[in-house]
Amino acid sequence: FQSESGIRDFCRSRGVGDEYKGQGCHAYDDVLIGPAIQDIQAMYAGNAEAIVSYINAPFKIRPDYPEMPAQNYLDAETQLAVAQYLLQVR
Repeated sequence: FQSESGIRDFCRSRGVGDEYKGQGCHAYDDVLIGPAIQDIQAMYAGNAEAIVSYINAPFKIRPDYPEMPAQNYLDAETQLAVAQYLLQVR
């Protein structure tokens, strides 16, 4: 993907675009069920592959948050696109 809009379009085509970024467990700059996307961006600092690894087999990182359910129902290409989208969304 060459741009954020390309990643966003790809995610939307698989039903995980804007809904994924904040309507469920994560908001961009606020805590919902999980940490803010800004915190995820800081933690993973451009490492989309590490996000993919985590979402496939999540483990408890933060004591104040529940463990994230696995997102392994997404195919590998979609997982990477979602991870890239999370790292680039503003």
